[in-house]
Amino acid sequence: MKYIVPDHVLEETIGDEIVLLSLQRETFFSLNASGILLWSQVKEGADSERLGQLLIERYGLDPAQAEADVSAFVGELLKLDLLAAEAGGG
Repeated sequence: MKYIVPDHVLEETIGDEIVLLSLQRETFFSLNASGILLWSQVKEGADSERLGQLLIERYGLDPAQAEADVSAFVGELLKLDLLAAEAGGG
């Protein structure tokens, strides 16, 4: 599945983190190094499978752990309205 960043989401780099802000829900979310990697790829159109592959390549995770981590990351951002599923994105 592919995702899009809604128009009401702002991001700000603070030191070595990125902070996301939903203007709609007034919600903040801070990304660490792996979150920044995934976030940058989501913005470029990467799907869930590609995100998992990135975690495997970068951090040496096994496929099941990478899939679980991507699912948790995306799930949290969806819940906070910081990310939306792309229409027709599977």
